[in-house]
Amino acid sequence: MAKTPEVVRFSDPQWRFLAMLTVLGGPLHIDVASTLAPLKPGELLDVLSRGQSAGLLRHDQPDSVSCGNPADPGLQEILRGKTTQTFRRELLASIEEHDLGQRIPVPALIELLADAGRTHEAAYLANEQARMSLTEGRLSDALSHTQAAVSLLANRHENPEDARLYVAAATSLAELRFRAGMGMDDIGGHLKQARVLAKRLGDRRSLALIGLHQGRLYFLNARLEDTLSALRSSLAEVERLGDADILDRAAEFRGLYAYLQGRYQEALEHFDRAMNVAHDNYSPFVPLYLGFSAACVGQFHRAVGMLDAYGRRCLQKGHQALSDHARAVLAYVLILMGREHEANETLPDIKDTNSMGYWITQMVKIHQTFISGHIADAHARMKDATSQWG
Repeated sequence: MAKTPEVVRFSDPQWRFLAMLTVLGGPLHIDVASTLAPLKPGELLDVLSRGQSAGLLRHDQPDSVSCGNPADPGLQEILRGKTTQTFRRELLASIEEHDLGQRIPVPALIELLADAGRTHEAAYLANEQARMSLTEGRLSDALSHTQAAVSLLANRHENPEDARLYVAAATSLAELRFRAGMGMDDIGGHLKQARVLAKRLGDRRSLALIGLHQGRLYFLNARLEDTLSALRSSLAEVERLGDADILDRAAEFRGLYAYLQGRYQEALEHFDRAMNVAHDNYSPFVPLYLGFSAACVGQFHRAVGMLDAYGRRCLQKGHQALSDHARAVLAYVLILMGREHEANETLPDIKDTNSMGYWITQMVKIHQTFISGHIADAHARMKDATSQWG
């Protein structure tokens, strides 16, 4: 006869301790955890030992503890029953009573504030954490916190303070998503809503920045006329505002505006400025545009060095698509220099037809077909490529 698994039993204070960890996640210093869910010394040692054995917590470091992930559905059900809305409100009150906000994992504190109906405070905290993360070079954390702020305020625009915070967070989200090179699908909607709110608030600065981001988004969607129109009007407003901060933030967009019109020397100057802004606050495409612009004004060695280094750096960071894009532009520059053999060796094999790098590789291959004397074939391939791209 099979033996029935032994039920894990804890006292009510021990269950409160485990429920607190479930809500806050961790890691938490033992002193903080014991303040929020007090236990006698013997009970604390017991729950740390048996809780870890049951997968309810992790006690990897002597002075800290984190929540676990119990495999037993029964234990999961018990914890769900303990972490009620009332429990979470009481936990938040205890954190504030003991002034422990700075020692609680930020995502958990944001969630507790939101659960308590203090949405603006939660979104403000998320936005501030995003700023701090960006200053420290933690792009992924900045993106996560900014997304949290936007999500919290997505449908809360009646209060001017909520609307103002949403505008700032949505604009930052667009910037961070571009920098990360990912998750662009819903940005258009957030920018459109932010634009409406910025107009209502009379926020000229945000309107200008939103217009710049919309212009760049149009460019990624092959809407060149809309791109130029949005950039033209927004850059004019940037010039009217004129302070150093917004001029720095607009440098990349001024470069793109010049680049798209073939004014490569001007584009080069603006892209140089963009890449010297604090905290690497530019999109991953800027080094590509800068490299190509350098080639177009005869700075071939600079272009080759920059594109080669950037492609290798992207590959080291695991950004294969961006690395391939850089190598495709590098191959094109080598073609312009007459270094056909090196271009052929550099050219990546890109399969994704939605990638701009794919079309650059096609142009290089068409050029190679043309100079090899197969003019009709090159013409046919060019027509096919442009019809697909358009």
